[in-house]
Amino acid sequence: MQPSSSTPGATAGEIARAVASCRANKPFLASLREVYRDADAAVRSSAAVCRACGKCCRFDEAGHLLYVTPGELALLTALPPPAGAEIRAGRCAYQVGDICTARDRRALGCRLFFCEPDLPEIFGPQYEELHRRIRRLHARAAVSYLYVELSGALAALEDGSRLGQA
Repeated sequence: MQPSSSTPGATAGEIARAVASCRANKPFLASLREVYRDADAAVRSSAAVCRACGKCCRFDEAGHLLYVTPGELALLTALPPPAGAEIRAGRCAYQVGDICTARDRRALGCRLFFCEPDLPEIFGPQYEELHRRIRRLHARAAVSYLYVELSGALAALEDGSRLGQA
């Protein structure tokens, strides 16, 4: 799931500065966690069930990409990927085997995507509304809004040694 636009060509520096601004803004992070709670509530009120198969984290196999905002990256990267994890295109560095090691910090797209053939788009409208809220949070906090692919953003943060700097 991704809104209609992304931020092509965002530099590593732009990503790092935006993530650092989000990390430093505790009210912003608290508001983002509220958006996540609302996403989780939408899932609980549905028939969707995560089977913890890990397929969705293997983006190249699942045929999708995960796009995130600086705020989502700030929460996700508060802890670095597990030791020995490789940051590479098409995979989530937080996946170990079939398990998500960042489950409580995972992005909105992770929370509302399900691998069951009839479920991937069931949460499309909720995703769009919740993503708009995230975008408004960035605007209110005067933080650059970027919409970047996860693997590339993690690589950019890793290059600048900015992973896990809460």
